[in-house]
Amino acid sequence: MQATTSTDSEQGFILPPNRIELGRLKVQMVLGILLILVACFVNYYPSLNVGLLLDDFNNVDYVYRAWHGDAADFLSNFYSNWAKLDVMRSYRPFISLSFFTDYAMFGLHYAGYHMTNIVMFATCAVFVSLIALELTGMYGNRSRASVAIWAGLLFAVDPLHVESVTWIIGRVDLLCSVFYFASVFCFLRFRLVRDRTYLLAALVCFFIALGSKEMAVTLPIVQTMACFLPIGPAKNSTRTLTQKIIQSDLKIAFLFWIELAGFWVLRRTILGADIGGYGSTDLKTVLNSWRNFADRPSMAKVFLPLNEELTFSPLLIKTCWSGFGIIFAAALLRLLNSRKLLVPVSFLLLWAVLAILPTFQIWHIYPNLVGSRLFFTSSAPLCIAIALCAIPATDAIGRFATRMWSYVGMTALLIVFVCWSFILQVNLKPWQVASNHMKTFRRQLTEISAQLKPGERALLLNLPPDYQGAGLVTRSWYVEQICRPPFAPTDTSNRFISVEPVVSGSHDYLWPTEVNNLLRDKKVAAKVIWNPSTGEFEKFSKRPDITTLGADSAKVISESNFLGATIDPDSAWSGVDKEWRVQSDRLPGMEIHSEFRRLYPAIRARKKGAPPTMTFWLPVKDINPLVQNYAQLNMKVHGSDSELDKCRFVWKSTGLNHPGQTDHEALIQRSADGKYFVWLGRYRGWSLNDSPTAVGLRMPSGDYCIDLKNIELSSDETLKPSISIDNDSTTYGTPGTVVRPKAQSTKVRWQASRPGVASVIIKVSKPNLVFDPYSELDVASGPTGNVAKELAKSELQGEMPIADLKLPEGTTQIQVIGIDEDGKQVGLPSEPISVKI
Repeated sequence: MQATTSTDSEQGFILPPNRIELGRLKVQMVLGILLILVACFVNYYPSLNVGLLLDDFNNVDYVYRAWHGDAADFLSNFYSNWAKLDVMRSYRPFISLSFFTDYAMFGLHYAGYHMTNIVMFATCAVFVSLIALELTGMYGNRSRASVAIWAGLLFAVDPLHVESVTWIIGRVDLLCSVFYFASVFCFLRFRLVRDRTYLLAALVCFFIALGSKEMAVTLPIVQTMACFLPIGPAKNSTRTLTQKIIQSDLKIAFLFWIELAGFWVLRRTILGADIGGYGSTDLKTVLNSWRNFADRPSMAKVFLPLNEELTFSPLLIKTCWSGFGIIFAAALLRLLNSRKLLVPVSFLLLWAVLAILPTFQIWHIYPNLVGSRLFFTSSAPLCIAIALCAIPATDAIGRFATRMWSYVGMTALLIVFVCWSFILQVNLKPWQVASNHMKTFRRQLTEISAQLKPGERALLLNLPPDYQGAGLVTRSWYVEQICRPPFAPTDTSNRFISVEPVVSGSHDYLWPTEVNNLLRDKKVAAKVIWNPSTGEFEKFSKRPDITTLGADSAKVISESNFLGATIDPDSAWSGVDKEWRVQSDRLPGMEIHSEFRRLYPAIRARKKGAPPTMTFWLPVKDINPLVQNYAQLNMKVHGSDSELDKCRFVWKSTGLNHPGQTDHEALIQRSADGKYFVWLGRYRGWSLNDSPTAVGLRMPSGDYCIDLKNIELSSDETLKPSISIDNDSTTYGTPGTVVRPKAQSTKVRWQASRPGVASVIIKVSKPNLVFDPYSELDVASGPTGNVAKELAKSELQGEMPIADLKLPEGTTQIQVIGIDEDGKQVGLPSEPISVKI
């Protein structure tokens, strides 16, 4: 029955049927949000099968125990360091609440946890769209909802978000950003409609964002900047800058600063720290950390997030860059006619920069996109800015010009959208493979444990840190958790041993004596190594006998090996000393002398795109990496020694390689007596790999040359002091190889009787930190940012109660260094002992 009014009936009028008007703003936004939601769920649907990886186990573990009567660790997240992390100090109770809620709904069905991540991400994308709508609304919505819809769609398919969405613990960025964006939207909305409900919502959302991740500390600055945005052209067209400041909402934005101060007091009271990120927080380290933002490769990945361990079509890359080129060219051309675009885009770019500042200690997007989650919040204003540059929503231009520029801009946006969608799907694949590797890892642990007799243990070598950027295990702590309920039927964690870092440090390094001792241990019945190429454990039985170490194990690589020397690239020249030849400074080469080889890297690349390095290879055989783990390079550098900082010692092995990897490299260092050496035993790619087939030098282009006489490979046993603790023999080799002193009277013992050693220095690290975070420079003497104290001792062999070191709570490293009469380091430092108090 047709609805009518009395007046309509009397005059014979009948109301037309209701219909959807696509030109209406609300209709466009509803349809746009539906498109954004579809884009989010379709693109990330494969992540539902990824399961748990890395930090996920820790968070599920404490909520499982909370639901089964042991809520101590869960509740501690509300009054102490979040998740009891030893690498950083943070206060994130709302993340713990999200895991608690997920377990209540999904239990151990991890697809539900991933669905929560996707819902959070989709909510972020919707808020990005709403923020864009508010910004364009200040200029009259000339393009309706176009900018808002495209901003949300770009955010939904940004390939940089894979780490945050696919990894369950990535929700620290998702949950923080949901409420961060919600707070920005509510504040912008409050400025327009003056409804205090929006202001209250903005303040509440800010608090939740702060309690989810520290990234939210930049929000008061963003809200303050928003006060200078125009609310409408009619209201603001005649006001001076002074009037704008006086009449702005700065007094309202001040509420967010008060809230931030209150949260800082709360956090400071609970954690006792102002900065809770990774690494040292001393002033010098903090100031030097700002250099991280000058990393150009990381900034390039903001626009084209390619995982460099994967293969992408060159056409796809060029097409994506062309889309960005059209967008930015169009924006520049429109700026010639109207400057109104500058205000909102400047605001957005400043917001994007501000949002990454809290990551100053660790900001870096690695070639495999590890660390991309750090840019998650900043990507929102960037996507809005891209959409604004493409579509003339703020420009004061004619209708025809607006329509033409919109067609051009939307075409370019479509190009970027399609390219990003393809890249996103490729970036997802490593996470799917990593999930399969994790299933294999857990299955094999169960099988290995079943084969062990009572009292026996299995040595797990090369725990998988990641697969092409997707995190796996890395630390022995996670092995312990994986081997306990709810992730395993029974607790088998005490049956496994590993040599992974006890505290935060690079996975590329290990301690050779620790490895050798465990390989000799008769209680270690099974020795397996993870093969990153096959994604499974293999029996570790490739090594010759390693029971004999000493000077007789040395091998000298010299004249006979030089006969088979090769140089990369193939275009390099080779000639005999004093032989007449035409030589190019753009072509690397080797000059043959009777007692050495003179190696010339090109001063500069021969042409654009040419390899910037020269690699000199020497064939070798019968090398035992566990025995010959120290290389002395008898060579002379002509030119600046600073050039040597760029050179690397390289080797080829066929065993422990990642997919596509052909060689490994190590840092060349210089001892106090001027000799060049490489502590190869510290490198996992050397100690745990097959016998190398070639070794050599990799030299970048530069104005220098190297005379290489020979390379001597020997054992490091005679070059370093030793340190031990009374009771470490009973706990040595437990997961993490950490020592827990039985009493304060427990003695620390050292032995540094070596030729040239006159005294020793005992170094103690800051809690939960290694001496050097990158582990390549830890052979150098002198304090680094992570050293807490140094104690000088005249006794070359001695002991002291561990209580005298006054170790703080946490895991601390202790190391001994031999010093000569001139105060210079002799040989290598001892391998450190990690002590947990």
